[in-house]
Amino acid sequence: MKFTPVLVIFFLLSACAGLDPTADRLKKLDRFLAAQEFDQALSLIAEIPRLESNTIALEKEWEIIVGQLHLFEKSTISKALRQEQNDDWPAAKATYEKALETAGTSQDLQQAQRAMLLRFQRKMQALKNEELIVNGEWLYRKLPLLKEQHGNDPDNHLVAWRYEHTRDEAKETGVKLLQLGEEMLAEKNIEMARRSIPLAAVLFVGQESQNAADRLNTILQGRQERSRRNQERSRRNQEKIVEARDKKQIDSFNNAMAHGKLSVARRVLAELTSTSNSSIQTELMQERLDREIADYVQEETAIGTAFYRVGEYDLAIKVWQNIIELVPDNEIVIDKLDRATRIVEKLEALRNRQE
Repeated sequence: MKFTPVLVIFFLLSACAGLDPTADRLKKLDRFLAAQEFDQALSLIAEIPRLESNTIALEKEWEIIVGQLHLFEKSTISKALRQEQNDDWPAAKATYEKALETAGTSQDLQQAQRAMLLRFQRKMQALKNEELIVNGEWLYRKLPLLKEQHGNDPDNHLVAWRYEHTRDEAKETGVKLLQLGEEMLAEKNIEMARRSIPLAAVLFVGQESQNAADRLNTILQGRQERSRRNQERSRRNQEKIVEARDKKQIDSFNNAMAHGKLSVARRVLAELTSTSNSSIQTELMQERLDREIADYVQEETAIGTAFYRVGEYDLAIKVWQNIIELVPDNEIVIDKLDRATRIVEKLEALRNRQE
């Protein structure tokens, strides 16, 4: 990495400010920056006495070095994170160590290194905990088999030794699992506590493990109760939402019925029937709508027939078409509509011939 343009800028700024920097200092600065030795570069700038004539130039140079340092910090942290994600922890550790050799005063690098080491420690501890639980589960399965072998052949000293040795190992592992479970309870890591404490209670039978198991059960029961209450609260809230929505649709239905908008009432009722929990209410509303439609069809059919008899075929057709839009399968009205339509067509043809 070369920083010759930086030095040119510095020369210009120095000349404008009336500075007389030595060539030796500038060469050192160039060498430090090229080697990414930011501590040395910043120290060199800091050692220059601040005069009224050179303050601005030194601040500009300081900003350039700090800007390069920030880029170096960002690049280093990104590289270490990629290595960490690939589980190459030694490489990530080496990356930070190498960077801090030349930028040891960087707070960002120091903080990132500490965070990485903390994550590494947690990962190693998690692996140790997992190994302990797996070993406990293996002993839990193995111990009854050895006990059965020992019972079948009590005079076999090798089997007796293996059984006693495994019992001691199981007890020791149970104690460790109990300690792990207590730590997990303190950290509120209930899932790990659920894996370690019940196993400890089996491998290390005693009051301590029983007390831990009781505390775990109390916590689990509390979680279940909270979950039940949350579900009940959610159910009630959902019921309120449905109730408010149903009320709005019922109001729309009643308004449509009051204004004789039967097709609108039918659409609203169909939406309400598909979502409402009250089947009795929707059935009553459907009965009401059916009665209104039947009355409407009867009245409008009579009106259309009256128009038809006095020769007002267009008006009769319009009335009957309104009925068909509401009740498309009404055969009686369909026949009347067809008959009136044919008459209008014939009259139209006669008028056309007379013209």
